[in-house]
Amino acid sequence: MAMIKHSRGKVGLLGTVLYSVAVIFLPYVQYRPNRILTGESYRLWTLFPGPAWFALFLLLLPALLYAFLPVYWNAARPLSALVAAGLVQGALAWASSLLISGSDLARASIGSGFWLAVVGVYFMISGCRGSAQAVRQAPRLYAAVLAVFCVLLFTGCFNDLSVMREFFGRRDTFFAQMARHLALAASSVGMAAAFGIPLAFFLFSHKRLEHIVFFLVNMGQTIPTLSLLGLLMVPLSYLGSRSELLRAWGVSGIGFWPAWIALFLYAMFPILHNALAGLKMVDPAVTEAAAAVGMTRRQIFLKVQIPLAIPLILGSIRTALTQSMGNTILAALIGGGGLGSFIFLGLAQSAPDLILLGVMPLVAITFIADALLSRVVQLAVKEMRYDRNTRADQVV
Repeated sequence: MAMIKHSRGKVGLLGTVLYSVAVIFLPYVQYRPNRILTGESYRLWTLFPGPAWFALFLLLLPALLYAFLPVYWNAARPLSALVAAGLVQGALAWASSLLISGSDLARASIGSGFWLAVVGVYFMISGCRGSAQAVRQAPRLYAAVLAVFCVLLFTGCFNDLSVMREFFGRRDTFFAQMARHLALAASSVGMAAAFGIPLAFFLFSHKRLEHIVFFLVNMGQTIPTLSLLGLLMVPLSYLGSRSELLRAWGVSGIGFWPAWIALFLYAMFPILHNALAGLKMVDPAVTEAAAAVGMTRRQIFLKVQIPLAIPLILGSIRTALTQSMGNTILAALIGGGGLGSFIFLGLAQSAPDLILLGVMPLVAITFIADALLSRVVQLAVKEMRYDRNTRADQVV
């Protein structure tokens, strides 16, 4: 146990290597005279005043401390990772401000060195999980890194970055498209859960229909997303032109509804499959014991099988939401809106910072939603174990 507690961890050491390679060799920021012209890339240590060796030493100091601290100073390793995270973000803000220096046309774009350094810091923080105490500290470290980012963001330190200038030029549109993206993803997954979970309960009691339903669901899953959007355009256009009610709801071959239906169908499979699998995974000995104490089939289903399947059901919603957040990007191709509109516009204009304006919030929102749902699953499992132990104590 002592060896596990004080181990540096291969993941953390890999993080220090990635961080060091990013700082020393890769371009950290790119300067462009305007939005269109190709610019010049700069490594971070070349921008610091004074001797280059001193700048490199300061930038690499957190990685050196992380990698070479004695094992009995293991508690200082998370602090080194946190300092590295602060340097990664603060140096980007400082470098962009230095290169732009008040110019309205010049652009400072994020280089590959920054992204590799972020990955390195993530591995360094993950490598701090060498003990039970470090495992509990890891969420606090991530929260601290996020807090540093928020402070730099809301104090305007990142305002000189090109991606932020793209945001300021499209602020109202950005928030509207983000709300549209969240509405598409969340509502389609919510409806898939409201429809798929009861359907899984029904199929669990009517096993002869299971193969038919899963054949239809699997057939829908085999159709590529873009093809499914194209297939939905024709019938929805017809229905929207024939029905006044559907036309009033905005149903047509393009826009919100084709994208929503496609997302709903893609979210159905993981929710339906995992909900049914969760019910089937209940140990038969548990149901037999419940029947032995006089519980009816309905009571066994409601009070034993469903509670035991809840963690897997919640996990399926987590998986479906993560997939739906990514699939919603394609809604922009048929006028459905969402953050994909910035991504495809950036591709059309060869503007990488406009692409980042759509990608970065999407990745952040997806990670946050996944973390929150993961916590809900953990609480559900903990509550289920507590309830089971309480009932066992009562029986004893």
